[in-house]
Amino acid sequence: DQRETCALRDMDGLVRRLEALFWQMQGAAERGETPVPDLRNLAVYYEVGAELAAANIEFESEQAYRQRYLDQLKLMDEHAPDHLFTLGLTGIREAFEFDPELIDVDFISFHPYDYERDQVMNELAWYGKELTVPWMVGETAIPADNDSVLFDEQRAFAERTLAQARACGATGYSWWQYKDVRWHEFHPSHMGVLAREGFSRTRQGHLVEGTPKPVADVFRTFDPQAPKGPCMELPNYYNYSGHSTSRICGKLVDASGDPVRQGVIIGWDEHWSASYHTVTLDDGSFELLGDFRFHHWMATGLRYSVKRGDPGEDLFTAAGDSIPTYDLGTITLYGTDRWGSLLEWADRKMQRFGDGHSRVGP
Repeated sequence: DQRETCALRDMDGLVRRLEALFWQMQGAAERGETPVPDLRNLAVYYEVGAELAAANIEFESEQAYRQRYLDQLKLMDEHAPDHLFTLGLTGIREAFEFDPELIDVDFISFHPYDYERDQVMNELAWYGKELTVPWMVGETAIPADNDSVLFDEQRAFAERTLAQARACGATGYSWWQYKDVRWHEFHPSHMGVLAREGFSRTRQGHLVEGTPKPVADVFRTFDPQAPKGPCMELPNYYNYSGHSTSRICGKLVDASGDPVRQGVIIGWDEHWSASYHTVTLDDGSFELLGDFRFHHWMATGLRYSVKRGDPGEDLFTAAGDSIPTYDLGTITLYGTDRWGSLLEWADRKMQRFGDGHSRVGP
């Protein structure tokens, strides 16, 4: 019937993908390259609980969840000892569920995009200041068709973010994507370095469909040995868009009362359909601005627990600048070993590579 036909079609597609993956891995081995499977692409903080529930997966305890994760890592270590593994995180917000300092992968692959002004530049600064684990830019881009968005804007974005990534300590940088596609929306359809129109000749003389955009020159002329610039914290680092409809503020501290610096706070509207985030100052204080009234919030820090709450509409007060403000006061976060003995397991794993540190270079 129709369902069986769809299932067979899906299975054929899976077989083709596995065959393609096999030849990619085989080619990498022949070239002396190290394969790096991405355990999850664009992992986001709010999906985990919903996916476990949808799949009817329940764990009797947090320890059982940890143990399953440990068992899977040991299988990878046993059957793929010479492979690296990464996790594709969307950005700062994933600290609520996928703390990059606690998840045991060989490096973190971030996929930041400019959902707000200068978001990528500012997130790169946060990664560089706060992470002790290796990380790279696994995806980033802005679209350009030389009409709605000029090619020169796309090229400038690539220049700025590539320089910022190097300055802030990234181990690599990838642009999504190679060629423009037709995905029926402007943003994903024009992110490529190769436009769909026209034809070009390769170095080998082959005629191929598409023409390079100016952004391609950024990567052609990139010099990895050039001096690095500063890892810049832009003026809008703490509130990308500078809204003024409402505000929540407070201070994050640890169990000893010391400030949690660069902790992450996110706030949503009433229906969880829109949100903004910010990070704390060195003294643990924060101010989150939005263009709607905040109804829900959540706070955490790297290697810290998560706290959440719901400021009531009637608890907003008028601040001196007339912005309705809800003061959360002092929020205490507790250090966490969310992933238990994973760090010990990682230490044993790294000893194989001689230096006791990550297998990814500086």
